[in-house]
Amino acid sequence: MADIADRANDRAEFFLEQAQRQRRETAAAIPATGFCLACGAPLPAGRWCNAACRDEWQADQKHREK
Repeated sequence: MADIADRANDRAEFFLEQAQRQRRETAAAIPATGFCLACGAPLPAGRWCNAACRDEWQADQKHREK
């Protein structure tokens, strides 16, 4: 039988998975422009030149939503 901590963990995991899925879907909907969306460096493919640029761009987008 699940106790309150088990139910809380299940709920936290559910919301984390939803947030991660939404973030992936949002990133997939952004068109590739040939340039990094964060720093503007030319790219042969993709939207960001590295994970740091991606994280910076996503943080900026969250800040703009507020």
